[in-house]
Amino acid sequence: MAMTQTQEAAYALDYGLDREGLRPEVRAEYDRLKQERHFATTRAVSAQQPPAQHEQHSAGRPPRGTIPARKLILGGVVVVLVIVAAIIGHAISSGISIAVGDCVVTNPNVLTGWDIKKVACNSNPGTALVVQKVVTVQDGSNGQCDYGLTTFQDDPAGKTYCLNDYSFGGG
Repeated sequence: MAMTQTQEAAYALDYGLDREGLRPEVRAEYDRLKQERHFATTRAVSAQQPPAQHEQHSAGRPPRGTIPARKLILGGVVVVLVIVAAIIGHAISSGISIAVGDCVVTNPNVLTGWDIKKVACNSNPGTALVVQKVVTVQDGSNGQCDYGLTTFQDDPAGKTYCLNDYSFGGG
């Protein structure tokens, strides 16, 4: 059974055969089918696409639901600064913890009255300061030490330190 001109043209299109290899009467049908398929494909693709949505944006404002890059960068910088501050604060507070056996100096402070500072036991704190050794540490800033020891009540730390004069061989 022989194919019709339409069937032969459709076969050539379906299998990508060259138009020039067809009989002249089939070429016209080939061109017609090719154009028909092209229009059908174009209509099918445009039917699948949703209609274009045009949102009105005022100048300088991003579309709704997005965060401007400046705000993201600023937020990131703030987060990094908070983390760095927390790390530094932790390092400072853990580095100045004073325990039994540590050497310290106490000195007057305009803001707090008196300060206590951890130092190396063989350090020279200066002419007016004396290196003292921590004998006991009490919880609470209202403790009292035994006779002969210096009592230092540290309100911010909530501790009471009992100190012995280290420069005269005490401790």
